Amino acid sequence: MKKRIVATLLVAASLVAAQESFADDACTAHAHADKRLDPIRAKLPEVITSPTMQQLADHSKPTKTEKQALVAYDEDRSFCEQQFGAQFTGEAANAFALFVSNSRKLRASLYSGQIDYAAFIATDSDNLQAFVNYNTALQSRAQAQAAAAKQAKERAEQQERIANEALEQQQEEFEADQKRQKMQAISDALQRFSDSLRRPQPVVTNCQSSYGNTRCTTY
Repeated sequence: MKKRIVATLLVAASLVAAQESFADDACTAHAHADKRLDPIRAKLPEVITSPTMQQLADHSKPTKTEKQALVAYDEDRSFCEQQFGAQFTGEAANAFALFVSNSRKLRASLYSGQIDYAAFIATDSDNLQAFVNYNTALQSRAQAQAAAAKQAKERAEQQERIANEALEQQQEEFEADQKRQKMQAISDALQRFSDSLRRPQPVVTNCQSSYGNTRCTTY
C-alpha cells in the first residue's frame, strides 16, 4: 500500500523520460515515510495517467481527515515534482512548470471542495498526458533536427571530399603534363644532337697561285 502513493504522486519514468522518474530514491523514501497520506491512498491512482474505474467514478469530496492528508499529499508531490523537474531545460522546463502550476491549483480546488475526486483525477491525468505528449513532440523534433544536421554534415563532407579528389586529380594531371613536356624537351635536344652528328661536313677549297700556276686543295 505504501508504494501506491509514490506512483500516485507522479507518473512512471517511461511516460515522460527514459532515464528519470518521479519516484527517485529521495522522493520514494520521503513518500513512504509519510503516514499522513494513509487516509487518501486508495482514493488516488497508482499512476496519474492510469486511474481505476472506481476512482474515476468517485464523486465524493474530501472529508476533514482527507483534507489533512491532502495537505501532506501536496507537500510530498511538490517535493517530487521539484526533484523530477530539475532534469528539464528550455521549452520542456517551461511546459513542466506550467503542468506543476495547474496541478497545484487543481489540488487546491479538490481541497476546497470545489471539485470531487473524480474530476481531480481525470483533469490531473489529462494535464500530465498533455505534458507527456508535448515533451514527446519536443524529443521527436530534436531528433529530426539532429538527423537533418547529421545529413547536412555528411553532404558537406562528401562535397568537400569530391572537391579535394578533383583538385588532387588536377594536380596529378598538371604534374604529369609537366613531366611529359620536360621529357619531350630532352628528347628534342637529343634528336637535334643526333642529327648534327649525321650531317655531312662542309667542303672547303683553298687555292693558292704561284708563278702563274694555281693550286687548289679541297678538304
